[in-house]
Amino acid sequence: MIDCLYEMSKSRLKQEERYLIKQYAELLPLAAQELILADLQVAQIKECASNRSWIIFSIPGYERPIYQGQHTVEVEGKLLDKDGAEVSAILYVDENNRLYELEFVRWDANELIDLQWSTLEIFH
Repeated sequence: MIDCLYEMSKSRLKQEERYLIKQYAELLPLAAQELILADLQVAQIKECASNRSWIIFSIPGYERPIYQGQHTVEVEGKLLDKDGAEVSAILYVDENNRLYELEFVRWDANELIDLQWSTLEIFH
């Protein structure tokens, strides 16, 4: 697993982050959808950036295979940050299609401020 600056958190995802992942899952083939939604119910998180721009998932009872990379799901979201900057919301899964990482990328290279969830648009 990727080493982060922060320890595994006992907290869960924020309501908006959970909603995002559920919305992505609903647009995927049934097998991938079922895995992601099941993982979402039990996943622990590791915040790899203090502003929650990079979140790694740990699935209790699931041993990840030797790292061979992750891949994005076939869905992407875009939303605005507090100052109007565009942010991409990217969900990654491992080679077994298990939840791996959620990343929020602000393309102007500045730090995230406060995501404006009401501006979320999802593309498939």
